[in-house]
Amino acid sequence: MRKLRKVMALLMTLAMVMGLSLTAFAASAEVRDITSKITIAGLSPDVDTDIKMYRFATLMFDQDTNEYTWEIENWAKDHVTLSADKTEYTIDEGEEAALKTAAEGNAATLSVEDVRETSYTFENVQIGGYVIIPSDTNADYLPLFVTNNYDRTSTPGEDGRPVAEDVTAYAKSENHTITKSQTDDFAQIGSTVGYTINATFPMQENTQGEELTQFKITDEPTGLQIDQTSVKVMVGNDNVTSRVTIAVDTLTGVLTVDFANVLRSYTGGESIVITYNAVVTDVEYNNNATATSDTTDYTPGNVKGDTGSIQITKVDAENTGKTLAGAVFQVYDLGDGTWDADDKGTPMSLIYDAELDAYRPILSDETGNPRVTVNESGVLKIVGLDEGNYHFEEVVAPDGYSINDAGLTVTITEGTNEDYVGNFLDTKLAELPGTGGIGTTIFTIGGCVIMIAAAGLYFASRRKHGEN
Repeated sequence: MRKLRKVMALLMTLAMVMGLSLTAFAASAEVRDITSKITIAGLSPDVDTDIKMYRFATLMFDQDTNEYTWEIENWAKDHVTLSADKTEYTIDEGEEAALKTAAEGNAATLSVEDVRETSYTFENVQIGGYVIIPSDTNADYLPLFVTNNYDRTSTPGEDGRPVAEDVTAYAKSENHTITKSQTDDFAQIGSTVGYTINATFPMQENTQGEELTQFKITDEPTGLQIDQTSVKVMVGNDNVTSRVTIAVDTLTGVLTVDFANVLRSYTGGESIVITYNAVVTDVEYNNNATATSDTTDYTPGNVKGDTGSIQITKVDAENTGKTLAGAVFQVYDLGDGTWDADDKGTPMSLIYDAELDAYRPILSDETGNPRVTVNESGVLKIVGLDEGNYHFEEVVAPDGYSINDAGLTVTITEGTNEDYVGNFLDTKLAELPGTGGIGTTIFTIGGCVIMIAAAGLYFASRRKHGEN
């Protein structure tokens, strides 16, 4: 019996120890119901970007002690240090790259693929510490380290629970690609096209220890005239147009935006959006945007635009191999409409461009002419045109030919009929028919004879009266 009591006492002791162990195990649990948003900004636009998030620090709650503490994942313990009371953690100095490598050896806690915007927001993210790794073909991003957030000295809510804060982290890279876009890639000379430059603010310090001391974005146009007054510059949600220095070179037309006055206002990775308007001045137009800084390399962005043209040759309707010089036209831009001889509207004002050897639409500071003339070869060429319908009205025909009242309507279409070449026919003026008779000749001769005879009789009569 005594041995039995000892065995029972031993079993009860073991049960109590196990019970205490189970209680201790159950007392500490992940805090999963406290969440917030984490936004990753500063991503490359219009490029498929993948984002992976790895939680290396998890907030725990101990029901026995009523305390919140951090627990570090095993794969991160060599790179992250906990405070003695486990209420704070720090990433060891110089261990950021190693922590990223360790994270990539595990399954991502959260991830998203093919983001094409400059930012992405993860919703309902469990409070914790995260390694965030964006990746795309246009940038070589550094890892981001984010806590969303627990600080026992400042963030507990009214009920004593921690507060998760919404966080925006800016993706930082030592190499970014600038992108360009335009509102119209097929426009008429003299028209206005809108442009957008997307870039990323450089890092304050790169991995080589170089510090940011200068940052400029330049845009070199060809066949365009940039309107400096239209330039607008945004960094993130901040309109910094009045704080940066904006200049357009009067000789080269190059736009420069100098960020010297706001270099210390941003940590790096913030999105930059520059918008402006430019007037098309040539048959082809493009611009090339790039940036220079101490800490980040930039790949330039470029966009191109084009215009249409119409070339007509004045020819004899009965002999199309015979070209006709001297014809004069008025040209009407109908847009998407059709020609109405009773409601013509105003003809285009065109100017001859010797370099292009063609007529083109005028710019705002030029004076054109609503009438254009075919050259000595019977050719009339107009360049720098937009899509749409154009009507050629003949107002002066070549010598010996009648005006073609029907005119000619030509349609310009981007990609399929950008450059039209065709003939414009004229018919010779009608001649009086030859019948083989003498026509009016006999009457002309007879009249002359009568006039001569009358004159002779008149002078003979005067002499006779004089003799008498």
